[in-house]
Amino acid sequence: MSCNRGESPLILYSGTIPVLYGGRPGVKGSVGCATTLTMRVFVAGATGFIGTELVKDLIAGGHHVRGLTRSDAGAEQLTAAGAESHRGNLTDLDSLRSGAIGMDAVVNLAFNHGDTSKFAQNAADEIKAIEALGSVLEPGKLLVVTSGIGITAGAPGQVRKESDPPAESAVMPRRPEQAAHGDMGFCRR
Repeated sequence: MSCNRGESPLILYSGTIPVLYGGRPGVKGSVGCATTLTMRVFVAGATGFIGTELVKDLIAGGHHVRGLTRSDAGAEQLTAAGAESHRGNLTDLDSLRSGAIGMDAVVNLAFNHGDTSKFAQNAADEIKAIEALGSVLEPGKLLVVTSGIGITAGAPGQVRKESDPPAESAVMPRRPEQAAHGDMGFCRR
């Protein structure tokens, strides 16, 4: 991967999940660095399916993690994992901004999958959240967003890949990569 981001953290991919590292000696697949890079990482979606594992991995790598949570149970989960909990939700843009301030990296794994009849509104909320998170990042800091290969273009029966273009669909209007691109120096691998 190459991009013009100065001293930004390295992104390694485990399958399709981006994982931030500064290098972890003795860890298979980890890229070592001449100096140890300890990052402050804000994770929205920190108590979800992917976020729970990412938080554990980042903490095991020596990073400071602040995780967004909506509930007391989520706060307890984050504290037990060794992370700092930050109360808020995907539609509370002020909580997102305050959680992201001062971080070296921000990872948005959050999306409201609960009510599929509101998918278009949930996608619009996700874009606002990504814009809010990116608005407080200092130059050279990293914003990572996730999407899914299930919303890529392609013919029926065609195997989808990360490099496929996003589908143009009013039914599936989710476009986090476009929201993150903006003027924030987004880097594609």
